Amino acid sequence: MQVTSDYQAAIDNATKLITGSKGGNVVINRDADGHPTEILIMDTTDVNIAKNVWRWNAGGFGYSSTGINGPYTVAITMDGQIVGSFIAALKITGEQIDGGTITGATLKTSNLSDYIIVHNQYVDLYIAGVLQMRLGIAAMSGNKYPYIAFGNTAADIMTAKTYVWYAHDDAGGHLTINTDGALNLLSDSEVAINAPDVYLVGNIYKNGSPL
Repeated sequence: MQVTSDYQAAIDNATKLITGSKGGNVVINRDADGHPTEILIMDTTDVNIAKNVWRWNAGGFGYSSTGINGPYTVAITMDGQIVGSFIAALKITGEQIDGGTITGATLKTSNLSDYIIVHNQYVDLYIAGVLQMRLGIAAMSGNKYPYIAFGNTAADIMTAKTYVWYAHDDAGGHLTINTDGALNLLSDSEVAINAPDVYLVGNIYKNGSPL
């Protein structure tokens, strides 16, 4: 499982960094009365020239590679915030995720049986643990077209028994509905529908005029 291997790699890296360290130089800052106020773990005993610094006080603790005044690019602060470039975990629980890119994602609802899996060229929707719909991009005659494939079983999806295609062309595009397992796109402006029965609600138009 990729998530587990990534997590283990993060553990191995952290273990290597921490056990491979010589411990650093520990300095305890004190107030005017001599009471300890914060702990500094640095690459030297001189706070004026130290670069790699761990600093821990009532505001939180964090790491700076540019001295005791920061910036602290890795930190946990007293107001509940965690700052870091990379976070590795087996499970993160919360109410909301704000941000940009999610990779390798399976997005599940609270009941865990309805979810979306994001693949390279398509997105699959599962209802009650069964694949029900696929949204993707298909290559045809040197072009790429978006499509939606759906069915009552995973087999319907995989064998493309029911497709709804939107094939864009210079005339503005057209919709192709296919129920026999094959896409019937005859030309840039002509579409065939092969099915035992076709039911239409509304009018049929040809060149903008109803038949």
